Amino acid sequence: MAIRLWEADADDQPVDPRRAPRSTGSGAEGEVLNYYRHHIGDYLRDTAHLSLIEDAIYRRLLDLYYMRETPLVDDIPALCRLIRATADHAETVGVILKEFFVLVDGCWRQKRADHEISEANLAADRARENGRKSKGRPRKPDGVNQITNPVISVNPEKTNTVPVANPEEYYPSPIPHPPTNTPKGVCRFAPPTPEEVREYAAQVGIPLDPNRFVDFYASKGWKVGKTPMKDWQAAVRTWGRNADKPSESVRVWK
Repeated sequence: MAIRLWEADADDQPVDPRRAPRSTGSGAEGEVLNYYRHHIGDYLRDTAHLSLIEDAIYRRLLDLYYMRETPLVDDIPALCRLIRATADHAETVGVILKEFFVLVDGCWRQKRADHEISEANLAADRARENGRKSKGRPRKPDGVNQITNPVISVNPEKTNTVPVANPEEYYPSPIPHPPTNTPKGVCRFAPPTPEEVREYAAQVGIPLDPNRFVDFYASKGWKVGKTPMKDWQAAVRTWGRNADKPSESVRVWK
């Protein structure tokens, strides 16, 4: 499932595609989660034994969990009403809760859902902070460092050229911009320090040994398989997900 980049609204405030305005509730600044990652392969492997009704009930329980960003109350009749299930499905709802959720202090929790909600909240907070910082940056005046291509007249022997602010920055057609060895928008990867790994793992709630993480990938030349690593933070999250996997051959979707 594709994940869109951050966008900006009319007020230059960053917009998280996973969140939408909340009309009521206690979400941060009136927001509610309206998108979550769905790993199709993992889901099908862990739910292949479910019937059509059981699968629908599980998906609706997950949607309710993510939409409210809170654990499910231990009240099966109330849950049936919220997910539009009839009284005949109450027993099935109880079976699904016991298989895929854990009852803690009178509420049904799921570790995977809690992790995704926590990551979404962290991303939204970072985007909101970046938006506040960007409002204080001065904007360049119009007409500064603008490059204008020559205007060709009807007579090829006469060429009228529009003056530019800095002649040294002008490059005639067909090469309007200077060549570069690095693609635009691509940053060179810099291996993290153990302290950076420790701080980021603490932010996303992933328990790991930062020195072991750095030593492991340093021994591989900071490659994932045969591909050079591009995002060490994504590698930390993958490290945490792999550590959470049970050793049994059949894994419960949590």
